[in-house]
Amino acid sequence: MEMQQVRYFLALSSTLNFTRAAEECNVTQPALTRAIKTLEEELGGELLRRERQHSHLTELGRRMLPLLQQCYDAATSAKSLAKAVQSSDVAPLNVTISNSINIALLVSPFTELFRAYPGAHLKIHRGSPAAVVEALKNGEVELAVAGPLGQVWDRLDTWSLFQEGIELAV
Repeated sequence: MEMQQVRYFLALSSTLNFTRAAEECNVTQPALTRAIKTLEEELGGELLRRERQHSHLTELGRRMLPLLQQCYDAATSAKSLAKAVQSSDVAPLNVTISNSINIALLVSPFTELFRAYPGAHLKIHRGSPAAVVEALKNGEVELAVAGPLGQVWDRLDTWSLFQEGIELAV
């Protein structure tokens, strides 16, 4: 299945007219017809019942429409994201946070980060202190916020953000 076939099918399903769909896709009507025929062969059935003035989607066509629309939208989004990453409009930031850290403490700093860098895409991972160090070692994340890590990796730079006193009252 090729993306152009999906695009042609989506245009055809909205116009229900081969000529108008071909014009919308900037291809000839025979080229669009061949692509739809190939897609139908691949999917194992007719997608559109061809009648002169009253073409309509078959049951297979109706069922395939949302799936192919989702496929096309996902491909378009992926292409846009790739273009944005290449042009540095989007900056991915993978962060891991230890399970012992209250994530609410980081809302304000992350808000400021997004204000300063609107193209930042934040992905947060949670884990144990050992998982935090392992994610840093493997290059899965760029930044970590964790409680005491125990034995520290020699390439790891650490800074204390704050100290929290705990009291027991009985």
